[in-house]
Amino acid sequence: MVTDRALDHASAIISIGERTGMVGFVVFGHLLAARAYEDRGDIDSIRSHLLAARETGAAANIALGDYVASLVEARLALAVGERASAIEWLRRAFSLGRDRGFVHHLWFTRGETDELCALALENAIEPDYARRLVARELAAGPTSASTAR
Repeated sequence: MVTDRALDHASAIISIGERTGMVGFVVFGHLLAARAYEDRGDIDSIRSHLLAARETGAAANIALGDYVASLVEARLALAVGERASAIEWLRRAFSLGRDRGFVHHLWFTRGETDELCALALENAIEPDYARRLVARELAAGPTSASTAR
């Protein structure tokens, strides 16, 4: 199963990162695990890995980790019907994205990115940034890396 393999890889990445001091591996291993647990609907595990990713990333000033974690938090909040929370997580993520120039979404499918951008535009969250993300997705065409997951 893809999810099982993703969790195995996430565990290995976290372990390697912890043993070698490569903090970025730890952060992105936790993000990979959170995304894999999304497929299982395991909310407690998702939140646990997102918290670990954010805390580890903050200690090492890895803003991309906070950005991706905040987007996953927004998706999770939407999935459990917590729209107000989703909007706040999205506000955090898009503000970081704007400030840091993050424009790729290899962690998300095009549909997921579109959903988040639509929510941002509906709520006047960084509208220029959201439009730029949509434009990049459209320009990438159907072979965009963000269409596969």
